[in-house]
Amino acid sequence: MEAILNDLTNSHPYLIYAILFAVIFLETGLIFAAFLPGDTLILMTGILASNPNNSLHIVILMISMTLAAMLGPIFNYASGYWFGKEIMKMKRYHLLDEDNLKKINLFYEKWGALTNIFGRFVAFVRTFAPFVAGLARMNYRSFIWQNIIGAFLWINSLLLIGYFSGKIPLVSNNLDKIEKLFMIMLPMVFIVPIVKMLHLKFKNRTKTESKD
Repeated sequence: MEAILNDLTNSHPYLIYAILFAVIFLETGLIFAAFLPGDTLILMTGILASNPNNSLHIVILMISMTLAAMLGPIFNYASGYWFGKEIMKMKRYHLLDEDNLKKINLFYEKWGALTNIFGRFVAFVRTFAPFVAGLARMNYRSFIWQNIIGAFLWINSLLLIGYFSGKIPLVSNNLDKIEKLFMIMLPMVFIVPIVKMLHLKFKNRTKTESKD
């Protein structure tokens, strides 16, 4: 397994970078992709980058994944700003009314910075926070600098934790097992959303048929 992964990263390193970029962008940029395993993937990528036998470079990972973590929320903010009300009125969500919108605006006036920066470390929060910020019409300049700080802290702290953990004998001696898990997770990142969407579609269709 280690040989397979090393061959893959050595022969197609930019494909790995592109996939990781896409995963981070999607998790932070689309509210429908909140279930993607961002934290785990970043940590494992950092661990793999510590292996001198593959060509994953920690600096390139830090730059590319941080960029993805910045661009995703910008897209998400724009989605919330322009289409938030329509999306929240959909039957699946049905959460938007004047009272809730006022509560959202008040929350972002008080806690917006903390949510956008430190919410990155909480699953689902990092996906929905930019969308809600756009929905609440949060000041765009404030959002941008908070987004940059949050992306930098989230990606680089987890990558470096993984990278230096990979230097510890207990971790490095079990690198083959970690690489196996990584190889399993990477395709699952795309399979799980498809299965989940099909399940929700089937569930909604069943509910509609039962009502009829």
